[in-house]
Amino acid sequence: MNRGCGEHPHPQDDTCPYDIHHVCKDRGDCAQEFARTTITEMLKRQINYLSIVSELRPLVLVDPQSPNNTDLVCFDPKENVRQCAIATNRGSCVISDKLTENEITRYCNNDMQAMLGYLNISDLGSSATFDVHCTRPLCNGHLTLKAVKDILFKYGLTKTPEGRLNNGSQCIKISIWLIVSLLTNWN
Repeated sequence: MNRGCGEHPHPQDDTCPYDIHHVCKDRGDCAQEFARTTITEMLKRQINYLSIVSELRPLVLVDPQSPNNTDLVCFDPKENVRQCAIATNRGSCVISDKLTENEITRYCNNDMQAMLGYLNISDLGSSATFDVHCTRPLCNGHLTLKAVKDILFKYGLTKTPEGRLNNGSQCIKISIWLIVSLLTNWN
């Protein structure tokens, strides 16, 4: 299950495979049961990544043709507008929703992956986070977070509108920045 869309797309139906990582916490045989359940579920649903990416791209990624795509302003933790990136110092805006704590934080990220827009969703049951890393000006606000959650729920990538992935103590982490970057050039 580690094929990328760029390597083996299915052009006839615009679907592609995806990765899931799982960690057992309670029993030694939970991985087998998780794999059986997950594979059955994956076979039943077809995920149209091209549609998902076409809806996420305008929310998460700056248009590379934009004349001013190097300057980036973001909301800070107090929702003030702050300069995050310039041509010589790239970055991304981040909104992080700690789902189980009902806490949202906003900040600027200047690490190596900062210029890549991506989503990072982690659900351990007792703690869960839904992070949006985006490269559009002021993209780390509540409206972007809600729109991204709505898209993922609509396509069945999350199990709840709030962004939860599962109902148990499983650990599933989906990072789709690579899919977004691979498929950005397809349209």
